[in-house]
Amino acid sequence: MESHHARLLAFDFVRKQVGRRVEMVGVAVSVERKPKYVRFAVDDGTGCISCILWTNQSGAPQQQAAADMARLVTLGGLLAVHGRVSRYHHHPQLTVSSLLPQPDANAE
Repeated sequence: MESHHARLLAFDFVRKQVGRRVEMVGVAVSVERKPKYVRFAVDDGTGCISCILWTNQSGAPQQQAAADMARLVTLGGLLAVHGRVSRYHHHPQLTVSSLLPQPDANAE
């Protein structure tokens, strides 16, 4: 398994191996909040990627960090998302390890 980050475009996403660390920048086009996670879709201009941010992390610092990140996910917000490629029901998704709002649309 590779340990470096790769810049990800949505059209490349389906070819990435599960476990690979990736980074993408795009607009949150859907947001679903649940007690244990936030699921959102990010559109980078080449397509949409489903992302999952687990908020039920074990340990107080990790749980607080996940809750803080979850508050940053807003519909229409521009986000830089880092995580690992995973699969859910045979569909690729990005399991989020960190994210940051991007003030500059040119970052995309």
